[in-house]
Formats: sequence, structure tokens, C-alpha cells
Amino acid sequence: MTYYVAGYDTEAIYPWWEYGDRPYSAATYREMVSYEGARLDECLEGVRAVAEVHLRREAPATFFIVAQLADAAGSRLREILDHELFELESHSYTHDNMIAIRDDAAAVRRELVDSKRAIEDLFGREVIGFTAPGGFANGFVGETRLLEAVWEAGYRYVRTVSWQPNNMAPAPLTQPFWFAADGYPELLEISAHAWHDNILTGQPAATARPPAPPAGATHTPSRPRRRPGTARRRCRGATRRGSPPPAARYTRHTRPASNSPATRGC
Repeated sequence: MTYYVAGYDTEAIYPWWEYGDRPYSAATYREMVSYEGARLDECLEGVRAVAEVHLRREAPATFFIVAQLADAAGSRLREILDHELFELESHSYTHDNMIAIRDDAAAVRRELVDSKRAIEDLFGREVIGFTAPGGFANGFVGETRLLEAVWEAGYRYVRTVSWQPNNMAPAPLTQPFWFAADGYPELLEISAHAWHDNILTGQPAATARPPAPPAGATHTPSRPRRRPGTARRRCRGATRRGSPPPAARYTRHTRPASNSPATRGC
């Protein structure tokens, strides 16, 4: 049986059409988005439109929220999304590039811990899911420092694989997998298969249609090589269990090729 998990990154409107030839970066993104005025109103109207479709159809959905939006429009956002049909999770605090900031403990804490707390405080619910801004061809595979921060913050599933290995869109279909080889056997990756909406509305991105895989096959992310002399990390014991989403029933997957950031953000 195939499951479709409806997940929405819920953040400020990114006016990509205004930046011309400027290359995308997390800094450019934060410079160009706005959490006030007409842009904020337009953003919330879009969130409401999506939520209303799901409510009419009684179809569950997960909204991954950038905590800055929760700060800017908490009561309005709660009025739209505070429904038992919706799962409310984190999409970071400021939409930063997680791999670029992996060695900055304070920045990582802001994006993981502070965002989780802000969303939990707003909705009164536990947050256990995290979508990495922008996404990566290889996700967080091999990123032991980030995985430790994710786990210690209390997340139990992530969405970090969301580009083709050559940083083209859309991402190939990738089965969910566990980060057991990195020492986190109870941390689940539910990879995204996305970017169609961005491309169809004209957002520039390198695109390529992945070749049709054989029946039953999926994209296989590959692990980066360990440096000589480095030992494989031992599995860390779970400090507490989170309830994995339905996708946890998928077959276990091997894992992600190069871990370079995407050239365009989400």
C-alpha cells in the first residue's frame, strides 16, 4: 500500500522574482522575506486556503512552521491551524542552512531548540518533526553533530533529503529510512518529493526528470566516506520515545551521494 504524507513548509513568502540574478543563500532569503504588512497577510491567506481544503476533505496534513511566523502572527496562525486534523512541526526559526551552521552551537540551538519551544508554546502540543530549510541531496546522513543536536532537542523524525544527487529538481522518490548507521536507530527520515509548485510558478531552478526506476526501486542516498582513522559512532540509547508517523511502516531504506546544499531554497 502507498501512503501520501501531505506536508507543507509554512513560512514567509519568498519573492524570488525580485532578486534577479542574485544567487540564492540563506542570508539572501532572510533579507528578502517579510513577516509584517501585506506580505504577512498574503502568507496567512495562503495557509488558510490550504488548511480549508484539508478540513473540507477531512484529510490530515502536517504543517512545518518557521518559528518567526509564529512570533509574528501567533494568534492568527493558531486560529487557522489549531485543529486535531493537523500535525504541527518545525521548519527552523529563521530558515537557515543547517549544514552551513553545523559548527555554530548557538545557531543550531536557535533553529532546533528555540523553534521547537516557540511552536509548542503557541499550540500547546509536542513537536517531534523537523524539516531542514532548503533541503539537501544527501540530507543529514553522516552529519553526526547535527543528528545529535536533532535527537537531543527531542525530534523523532526529519525531512532533510529533498533534491536529486546533482542538486536538480524535483527530488527522486526516496523511501523513509532510519539513521541507525549514524547511531540514531529511532530517528526517521521521511524524504520530500517536492519543488513542483516552485517550478510551475516560474522559480528558477536546475531541473531534470529522473529516469524511471525499475519496478519497486527508489532513489538510494549514499553515505559520505569517513575520514581515515575515524570510528563509526556507537548507537545512542533513546532518552525517550516519540510516536513515529504512519510512514514508519514503510520498508527500511539504505541511505543517501554528495552532501552539498541545494542551489535553491524552499
